[in-house]
Amino acid sequence: MESKNVGALLQLASPKYYEDGGNIDAADDLDYAGLREYLNGKFQEARAIRYEIRYRRVLREDDVIFVDYTYSASYRIPGRKGEEWRRKVEDNRLELVEHQDEYRIVAGM
Repeated sequence: MESKNVGALLQLASPKYYEDGGNIDAADDLDYAGLREYLNGKFQEARAIRYEIRYRRVLREDDVIFVDYTYSASYRIPGRKGEEWRRKVEDNRLELVEHQDEYRIVAGM
């Protein structure tokens, strides 16, 4: 994340990746192609990224592994008065499924 390595981030995602944005508005839903577009576009505007994760719980239900975590993201982006730092702290959940003898993220990236 911090090195903005799009190829490495996409390797973590399943081709079946789908994120519904946590609401009923389909306009902000993101599939694998949308994730790639975001990482190659808007994500690249960040001049610097600092990303910390605190894992809270890992559990398995059937064929899905859920990873609950809290993240703190600080990033520098172009703003009205030059570059500005922003910070976001939130809880999130990764969902992973088996894909060719490894696990890939299907939601929550």
